[in-house]
Amino acid sequence: MGNEWLMEDISGRQMVVADSHTALDSLSALFSKLRDLTFSNAAEISLNLSVFSLRDLLDTCIHKLNIPSDKNIHITILPDEDQTITADRMHLMNIIDNLLENAVKYSGEKLISR
Repeated sequence: MGNEWLMEDISGRQMVVADSHTALDSLSALFSKLRDLTFSNAAEISLNLSVFSLRDLLDTCIHKLNIPSDKNIHITILPDEDQTITADRMHLMNIIDNLLENAVKYSGEKLISR
């Protein structure tokens, strides 16, 4: 954001802001994981409930997912209809991030280059 030339470009600026939001979400998720590790059982974990779009949360998790270039991964969200839910957004994001990371990690063989 300190690059004046990049900030003059509207699409570049929007991309930097979007990436910054994703990075902040990831950092918040990391702090949430650390918080959860400090409690000895699930009953001690305090939840910060809010109402949000499940589709938006899934899109955020998918957007920040690192997929190795040698893996052929396709993610489809079903059903197409969005759901508004009440949950701890960061806690649910941590769970979904872990599921997606494991799905990619253990998704089978890498593509063979010829």
